[in-house]
Amino acid sequence: MKTRNMILSGLFAFTAIMLVSQVAQAMTIGVPVDENAPQVYLVKKEFDICDMTGFSGGNDQTTGWFDGGSVPPSYISGEGEEQAGCVDWVNSGERYNEYLFTGEQLGILVVVRDLNGADVDLQELPKLLVDGVERAWCNEIGFTEGDTLVWAGHDVTTELNHYLPPEKGAMEAGFDSDVDKLYECIFTVTSGDYGDAEVIVEVTDKSGLTGVGVPENVWLNPEVSLDFLVVPDDSITFPAGTCEQQVYSPDTLKIKNTAAGGVDLVLWLAGTDIEAADGAAAKCPTSNIIDVETSLEFRCKIGTQMDNEWRHVPNPNDKLNCEMDSCQGAEELTEADPTGNHVLGNMHTAECWFRFTYPCPCNGDFEEGGEIIIYARAI
Repeated sequence: MKTRNMILSGLFAFTAIMLVSQVAQAMTIGVPVDENAPQVYLVKKEFDICDMTGFSGGNDQTTGWFDGGSVPPSYISGEGEEQAGCVDWVNSGERYNEYLFTGEQLGILVVVRDLNGADVDLQELPKLLVDGVERAWCNEIGFTEGDTLVWAGHDVTTELNHYLPPEKGAMEAGFDSDVDKLYECIFTVTSGDYGDAEVIVEVTDKSGLTGVGVPENVWLNPEVSLDFLVVPDDSITFPAGTCEQQVYSPDTLKIKNTAAGGVDLVLWLAGTDIEAADGAAAKCPTSNIIDVETSLEFRCKIGTQMDNEWRHVPNPNDKLNCEMDSCQGAEELTEADPTGNHVLGNMHTAECWFRFTYPCPCNGDFEEGGEIIIYARAI
């Protein structure tokens, strides 16, 4: 046993000598090239959504921030799904989740730091990659330390002074024009973009070394969908009644937001008139239809927000646009929140109830039409 220990000790000593020898042989006279790749620092990102004009203005959802944006189309059909564009959300104009529709934009403000010298080593603009595919060149923004910078309506001077680490032995953090350059990278979503996409800003220096920013995940053109369920029957029914009698439906309409990408929706409700059976004369009270705007009422709840007041079901008007408080003449689903918040969160369920007042006089067999219509748009 002792002999073996001595042999192992000798082997270890021999290996250590060889390692020292190899290090000595690798040394050369001269200054090696600095192989530090450029660093990409995220300063700010903004989403340009619901842009109603398509030209750059200020920090205002009615004018937009970046050039080239547009209003998402109201409907995009594909594989049996209907996809809705967005409406301005009066509470904040923002979204709780990160998703973009065709024509909407993502803007990323970055600083690229190259310790070999920004002007010397950074000769090519950074690129924005979506799922590894180069989609847009970034734009350089001239900036010198001590300046004030307003970008996308926000003063980002503080971020530039505090988010960047100190370099070259400096005691304070902040932008240093000797080694830093500032860029904005703007990506506009096109109709072919779909799914949960990874967005990265990438830059390559003169020697071919590459630096990348933090990955951003954004859902592009998420499918907007709703699940409808009427319980206990498959349709809204009412008991038989007499002239001017008010009756309540025993059925509950349940609406679940099943949109992809965490999309939150604004919902509105409308209805079509109830028509007399084909070939049968009718009058209720003056024509052969029952006007839902005067005879049918509804109230709904979203979460714990409950409408206490009954409201008449309006007829839809295709000539009108969708705004926050109305969509083609339809009523917002709930009025319980005084700020007009009738947003149905992703994977959340709304419930609605109905009551009917029999017109007077009313004669005929009314069994056609009478559809409840739900409009949905992303915020």
